[in-house]
Amino acid sequence: MKRVNIYNVKKYIEKKEKGWTTHFQHELVVIEGPKGVIVCCAEGVHWLHESLEHTFVITVSKKEHISVIAEGEFEITLGELISNCSKRKGSLGKFVRKFGDRLERNYSLLLKNINKIGLNPNDYPRR
Repeated sequence: MKRVNIYNVKKYIEKKEKGWTTHFQHELVVIEGPKGVIVCCAEGVHWLHESLEHTFVITVSKKEHISVIAEGEFEITLGELISNCSKRKGSLGKFVRKFGDRLERNYSLLLKNINKIGLNPNDYPRR
């Protein structure tokens, strides 16, 4: 079983953008393969990109608000994310929540995309 890097996006946003916090995606996994990069949230929703130069948007909200919807956006490249966010090692199967068919479907799609970027999906079991 391969361990993945789990990046603490919330901590980085709160340090960089005073008064703001991540709205939903507090941690993200970035999986680099020879044919691309995958960014994955804790629900198994993921995005396939060609390189670390891809810019994506993280939704943010004011720290003192209880927001139903995000109040702003923060743009960051994948390269910036992995260079600046603190990280911990963990199992992809444990990082992605386990509750219901939707999450299991997300995980099976994630494994197919892991194969597309040139990695072995069997290295990322659902445990």
